[in-house]
Amino acid sequence: MAQRNNPGVTGDDQAAREVPGGGAGDSAAGTRTPGARDPQNRAGATPHPLGSMEAARRAADEVRELTGYRPEHVVSVARQDDNWNIGLEVVELHRIPDAADILAVYDVTLDAHGELVTCRRERRYLRGSTEEWR
Repeated sequence: MAQRNNPGVTGDDQAAREVPGGGAGDSAAGTRTPGARDPQNRAGATPHPLGSMEAARRAADEVRELTGYRPEHVVSVARQDDNWNIGLEVVELHRIPDAADILAVYDVTLDAHGELVTCRRERRYLRGSTEEWR
């Protein structure tokens, strides 16, 4: 493993970038930082604050669980005080042609440990729309 020189990168962020080997007995769990919260285990506690990558993954999980829509893109990530504000783009209605799809941006706020604070749809629009949103 390469040495980390970026103090802002958490163990979860680093583990997400590592690809486990193809040998028998290797698993993704073996590359995780000890004590790191498994994203599938929402009951566990995170012993350290989240990095931006893990916050975005958890926000996407929350949107998928709450709305049933699979987020396709992260459109914003911002740290404010102890919270993460993440903007996620989802396709709410697939149409033919794709340019007529209806998309939405969801604004998700997570606390420092990855727990949901708020989740709301900020706007809906056609995929081909070029109008500015304020």
